[in-house]
Formats: sequence, C-alpha cells, structure tokens
Amino acid sequence: MPTSVVALREGQSTTFECQVVGTPEIHITWYLDGNEVTDHAKYGISFIDGLATLKLTQARVSDSGIYVCEAHNDAGSESCSIELKVKEPPTFVRELRPTEVVKGLEAILECEVTGTPPFEVKWLKNNKEMFSSKKYAISIKESVFTLNVTNCDVSDVGEYQCIISNEGGSCSCSTRLSLKGQSFRKHTHNIVCSSKKVTSVFLPFFVLGRSINSSCIYQKTNQKGYRSGIFYSNGVQSLWVTPHYCKMV
Repeated sequence: MPTSVVALREGQSTTFECQVVGTPEIHITWYLDGNEVTDHAKYGISFIDGLATLKLTQARVSDSGIYVCEAHNDAGSESCSIELKVKEPPTFVRELRPTEVVKGLEAILECEVTGTPPFEVKWLKNNKEMFSSKKYAISIKESVFTLNVTNCDVSDVGEYQCIISNEGGSCSCSTRLSLKGQSFRKHTHNIVCSSKKVTSVFLPFFVLGRSINSSCIYQKTNQKGYRSGIFYSNGVQSLWVTPHYCKMV
C-alpha cells in the first residue's frame, strides 16, 4: 500500500523521488497502476547518484493512480509507492436558465457539472447568500444542483447565482427569476346557452391573481327586467347572466 498521498489540481506539476542504495548495477523502473511508465515525453525520469526521480508536468485526471518505483540488481529488488490524486475542477454541462413563474407557484432553478466530487455549493440572490428554509430548498443529487423557490411572489424576483467548488477549483453561473402574467388554471371552451324563461347561467373563470377581462358576447331576449354581471372573489372570476343568449369566445 502507498505510504502517502499527493493531491494536485489539474495543470499542476509534481516530482517523486526515491533514494536507492545497493551494489551496482542498479536498474530503476517506474509503474503507474501496475503498468510500466514508458512515456518519456510526458514524464521526466532520471537516476543520478542513487536518486531515482519521476517528474510529472501539467497533471491530468488520467494521471491519478498509484506510482511505484522499483529498484533491482543481481541481488534482488526493492520498491516504494505513492498515490497521486488529480482533482478535476467543476465545469458546467448545463447552466441555470432564465425562469418565469406564475405568482404563487414554485420555481425550480437547476444546473449540472462534471468534475471530481465531493462538491460544495453556494446559492446567492442579488449577491446575498441563501440557505435552506421553508421558502428555499437547496439539494444536491450527484452532480445536479437544485434550488426550489416555493410560493413565488414579487420579493423572489431577482438575480440568482450558483457557485460550485471542489478541491480542484470552482465555477459559477447565474440567471434571473421573474413573474409572468396571470393565466387560467382551467381553459374555457366555447359555450352556447339560451334561456326562454327566467333562468340564471353561472360561468366561472378560474384565474390566478387579480381579475382578468372576460370575453363574452350576449344578446337580450324579449323579456325585460333582468340583468347580468361579472363577479370576482378568491381568485375566481364568474359571469352571471339572466335571461340572455350568451356565447363564450
């Protein structure tokens, strides 16, 4: 087993050294995860005055593993080892997107990275750090980072930033959350109704937020003394007609 571990960020360099004593002629062989290191363009290998050296420049994640220095002569062999861990910094494969949500509903902000776990995440709204609460739910699933904003209102509008970091580095992205106009919970259909006697017709419009302009064409019958009206209460807009011909469009 390796006696020590070296951790690097991508792009960094390191040098492994082993002091060797014994009767010449001594031969040195380096291994990475059991395979002999032969790429002398990538690795600088030397053995001078009993000092075996392997120099690695511009380390990559693929260079991670267990390095073994083996010295051998006619009398036998000896080896020592060290583990190298190269940390890949996080990089976005899916950034935050501008999000528009209806007042009162939930907004979901989500991004995804590649890199070496574990990751740490920080969310900011208008440059102020956010924390999990009843209002905000922060979650991490593997390399996917999610912020849920519940019951959105005007106070939630703004710039949101996600900062992700690991031992190899960090990255960040941002987006804007905004409220969009009112919309129907249930879409209406074309409705034709008629009445030849004193009859009430009650047609509800289900909306979110404030009142909307209704589109209604109606014709009076020969009867007089009756009326129609539009009412709004608790997020529900209704049309009440007596006795008329009414067509919803």
